[in-house]
Amino acid sequence: MRLWIRVLLMGLCVAGPAGAASQDEAALRACMQANVPAAVRVNRFEMTTVTDGVSETLGGTLYMHGNDERRALTLQIDQPSHLDGSAFLFLERKQGEQMFVYLSAMNRVRQINGAAMDGQFFGSALRYSDIRQAFGMVGGSTMQMLPDAQYDGALARAVRLKLPPEEASADDDSTLLIDAAHCVPLRLQVERKGTVLREFSGLHADLAEDEGRWYLRRGRMRDHERKAETEIVLGELRGFDDIPMIVFSRGEFHRARFGKK
Repeated sequence: MRLWIRVLLMGLCVAGPAGAASQDEAALRACMQANVPAAVRVNRFEMTTVTDGVSETLGGTLYMHGNDERRALTLQIDQPSHLDGSAFLFLERKQGEQMFVYLSAMNRVRQINGAAMDGQFFGSALRYSDIRQAFGMVGGSTMQMLPDAQYDGALARAVRLKLPPEEASADDDSTLLIDAAHCVPLRLQVERKGTVLREFSGLHADLAEDEGRWYLRRGRMRDHERKAETEIVLGELRGFDDIPMIVFSRGEFHRARFGKK
């Protein structure tokens, strides 16, 4: 089983009001959804960020689980040393979404919402709002089909995601270019009033397939406002059989270091 974090690097589950979806839009969503496994553990992933010439690598283990009632993603961090033991949790249920971060140095869990969604994700070029969209947990967003485009020498389906008005970043427009042959997003561009704020990009050369599902092995996020760049690289991926559900528990996720208390 392989997976970006099988999301932006793999094939987003772009959720939205199904009743309003066109036939073309529904088919694209279904094709992207087919790339998303019910549960995966990424034994190793690394995000290397360069800001003002200084490089730092965030590393750890990623878990993802999903069904019709609930989807969840959690990240257990072991690198760099000052973040060792920190953790991140994203929960999506029918009644809403919640995001939590645990900082080991402070020994406390805090919820990420409101203006905090625009904060940097552990010092990387990604923001918490990017994580929300990257992992496809965008149930409140609307999805608009755009004219097809060419990207990296191949046909791409183009869509625009718009966040609901209550979101702190509701003024942002996110445009996705999705590889038409494999239904994997290869480019995400976040704009505000015509200005590009951040963009994620991957190449066809880094597309890979495992068990009939396609994913992207590496990608790069650029934050033009903060002049930071993050490269995301996946290591070994495994199935879900040996992952305890404690890693997705709001009250316990930060105590479940790599599946162990």
